[in-house]
Amino acid sequence: MKLRAMILPAALGLGCVSLTPEQSCEAICSEMAQCQLTISGSSLAAGANCTGDCLAKIEAQGAACKSAAAYLGDCFQTYTCDGDGVGCSDQAGSFGSDCR
Repeated sequence: MKLRAMILPAALGLGCVSLTPEQSCEAICSEMAQCQLTISGSSLAAGANCTGDCLAKIEAQGAACKSAAAYLGDCFQTYTCDGDGVGCSDQAGSFGSDCR
């Protein structure tokens, strides 16, 4: 039983994105502003209220939105502006549909 308790948390950490909602929204909003991006299906817009609006969407929409935001934030931290549209299109689509 002890072995299972030690292995399970380690296994759950593989392939997961662990950004907090605040970190996710900051990454998303920063990239949107820097790269002049919009996210199809989302009303989120770069600017002074972006992070607060993003956090409000996560709070209102729940776990699916929180997860979509974490994956998009992580993706935006991985690619440069030139690669965002292609490299993060799946994550942006999920964010657009899960965080309306």
